[in-house]
Amino acid sequence: MKPGIVTLLVLFLALQLLPAASAIAAQAEREPHPELLKYKPTGDVQHCINRIRIRRAQVLDDYTILFHMTGGKIYKNELPYRCFGLGFEKAFGYTLTMSLLCDVDIITVLTISGLNTRCALGDFEEVEKIEAGS
Repeated sequence: MKPGIVTLLVLFLALQLLPAASAIAAQAEREPHPELLKYKPTGDVQHCINRIRIRRAQVLDDYTILFHMTGGKIYKNELPYRCFGLGFEKAFGYTLTMSLLCDVDIITVLTISGLNTRCALGDFEEVEKIEAGS
């Protein structure tokens, strides 16, 4: 290969990685949603949760969903990348082939316009509500 082509190829690849790097940096700098101050992590992290046991999903922002389960457990899912529109729409859907919702699954932000963003889930970290006065 000619040196000019190699330089262009390296530049092209670097430009492809730039959005992912800036998204990771932005997530590291952002403050957690105020609602998360009401919860503490238990240290229990799951790769999947049983879809049938999800009572409701509470979207906090473009990065965070709380899954309230039957039986009282709550799992926080911190998406690895910003999911544009999720915090505004507060609605998402997913298609599963099994009864588990996993960190490898993709959610789709549901919008009236029909321009739906697709986003990857993260791990499910169990959290407990902090009792008032604790």
